[in-house]
Amino acid sequence: MNKPLISIIIATYNSGRTLERTLGSIRKQTIQQNKLEILIVDGGSKDKTLIIAKAYKCRVIKNPMVEPIHAKYLGFLSAKGKYIIGLDHDEVFVNRKSLDERLTIFFQDKRVKALHSSGYITPDHSDPINYYINEFGDPFSFFIYRLTKDFRFFITTLKKRYTIIYEDKNYLLINTSIGEGRVPLMEVLAAGGMVDKSYLLKNFKVLSKNKILFLPNLLIHLLSLSPYIAVMKNDPFYHYSAENVSKYLKKLEWRIKNNIYFCDTTGSAGFLKREQYEGKNTTIKKYLFIPYSLSILLPLLDALWLCITRKNVSYLIHLPLSVFTGFLIVYHYIKRFFGLYPILTSYDGSSKILMKWQ
Repeated sequence: MNKPLISIIIATYNSGRTLERTLGSIRKQTIQQNKLEILIVDGGSKDKTLIIAKAYKCRVIKNPMVEPIHAKYLGFLSAKGKYIIGLDHDEVFVNRKSLDERLTIFFQDKRVKALHSSGYITPDHSDPINYYINEFGDPFSFFIYRLTKDFRFFITTLKKRYTIIYEDKNYLLINTSIGEGRVPLMEVLAAGGMVDKSYLLKNFKVLSKNKILFLPNLLIHLLSLSPYIAVMKNDPFYHYSAENVSKYLKKLEWRIKNNIYFCDTTGSAGFLKREQYEGKNTTIKKYLFIPYSLSILLPLLDALWLCITRKNVSYLIHLPLSVFTGFLIVYHYIKRFFGLYPILTSYDGSSKILMKWQ
């Protein structure tokens, strides 16, 4: 083959702790390796990230903006494959036949232009907070969507919320126009999401015009053309997300700051765009999060419910995380009111992001 069939894009920045697991799981896939290319889009790592990438014969692209959103866009522009997969540096394939099975779905079902994994599995011996992170991400997302990403519950929840128009042993096809009227909480270029690049370039000319912020909201744009998205049934990922609580809290505050101060750049890549698409009900619920989180009682009840239904006391973390998140949102809105804007940085605060976005 002159060209790879699949391009896997991985944004990295001092990702040496987890990257080898991720790349190892790709190289263990049953698909012929000459059908793959792995693009490491690196924001200037100073650890062993690039050494690992070289050992696994990845193509390395420099990301001067550091930010993973920009990294995925650079990877998209450079990708040679017909299909693109977005993978984070801490996500690891569980199913060795995943890529072969995905290609079969794309070849056989012409309605499928985008495909999502089966959710996350929290690895053994990881920090207990990862059970909560891998399922809901953060307290705000839990409150707004109440949609699990845990492999044990993900498919069941989707079946309750949306109409399934096709299902076999490998995947199900969801019609998002018939259901609860909200976009599924999925990302096409993260968590093992896969998309037909040729279809994107044909239908979205802006992708070749430096429109960086088009990609993070790609699912919304895709569903405006066709309401279907495929979801794998036996294709979860191990997710080695938070090394410890302290590092997670820094990342959580980074997300909050993005949504409050940087609405036109990093902030518009997540909730703000979904809010615009979903309308006033989501906006109203957004404002209700503050009284919810600071009430203490309501997040406590949810924390207890999660502990009982998941049979895991780690979910008690929902209470302090909710209170912490609520206070941070109020604090940063007050700062913004007085014009006290911070500098946009990487989530660990070590690198400034100063370039202009489109």
